[in-house]
Amino acid sequence: MNKITHPLIAQIVFMSEPQSFTRKNKPDFTKIVVTLITSDNQKLYCEIRNRNIRLLHDINKGDIVDLEYIFAGSEKNGKQYNNIYIVNIEKS
Repeated sequence: MNKITHPLIAQIVFMSEPQSFTRKNKPDFTKIVVTLITSDNQKLYCEIRNRNIRLLHDINKGDIVDLEYIFAGSEKNGKQYNNIYIVNIEKS
């Protein structure tokens, strides 16, 4: 089943350098963490992974963007994580 995406307009305030991860029982992946501020001053940290990283090619810090994201919560070692993944992003 495909996950329903959620739209958001926000300003990019930071983008991390790409980070690559090697895992034993799952595929390896590369991610960039994008820090966003909404128009009502809420901050969120989203990940953009693997082939979707190419969507950032002309996007820079300070840009206002339209994006779509999904939730992918996880639980590891008794801790819960709210994972938010960008699946599409473009300048507004």
